[in-house]
Amino acid sequence: MVTVQILGAAYARVAFGEERRRWDASVPCHDCNAAKGQLHVLGCDVEECPKCASHLVTCDCTNAEPADDDDDASERDDADP
Repeated sequence: MVTVQILGAAYARVAFGEERRRWDASVPCHDCNAAKGQLHVLGCDVEECPKCASHLVTCDCTNAEPADDDDDASERDDADP
């Protein structure tokens, strides 16, 4: 998943090392082990909210939720058999 839904809008997720508040990206993320340029594992406490730049899991954008932009067709109800 490359976006999150925040207040009805899709925002691109922030990759490790691309945060506005810089982390030491010369070593993997201390929480989810993402390497520089990779997306954090969902729920990682380091991932930045793309809207407010706080930690995504604790920010005030409380209804942030995954977007349906990369669902596999076989997992959708309307997929052809």
